[in-house]
Amino acid sequence: MDLSKKIILITAAILLGLLQHLPILNIFGVKPNLLFAFLLAVCFFEINFLFYLILVLISYLLLRLNFNIDIPTLVLSVLLILGYWLAKIFPWQQIFNLIFLIILLNIVFYLIVSFQFVIDNSSLLIGEILYNLVLGSIFYSLGKNLFKL
Repeated sequence: MDLSKKIILITAAILLGLLQHLPILNIFGVKPNLLFAFLLAVCFFEINFLFYLILVLISYLLLRLNFNIDIPTLVLSVLLILGYWLAKIFPWQQIFNLIFLIILLNIVFYLIVSFQFVIDNSSLLIGEILYNLVLGSIFYSLGKNLFKL
């Protein structure tokens, strides 16, 4: 991957990380996880693991602006790294793999971080998954054009 594409991905991660903190993307109380959807979409491009890890670390720092260790953000980062490897081994077409990963890792995240949230707020969880699916598909499509997949 050439330097210009790396700069575009880093810039996108930074912008999405900053947008993540704004309330403008809330729809009926559902807020998407922009970095989650973006980084899972990036898994399907010709990107090496070290650079992907750098993007995850940048995202972690942007989600934790106070620089404290935060268990939910740490869990999300680990799941994103797992998602990178799963994206490489799943047998289906890339877009179906992306859809499956967004659903699976979203559910696993909430089961680890707050099982009670899954029970009490299943409609919000479904809304967030749908929101992340739409955004992930958009990021994937934009990336396909950028990387000419």
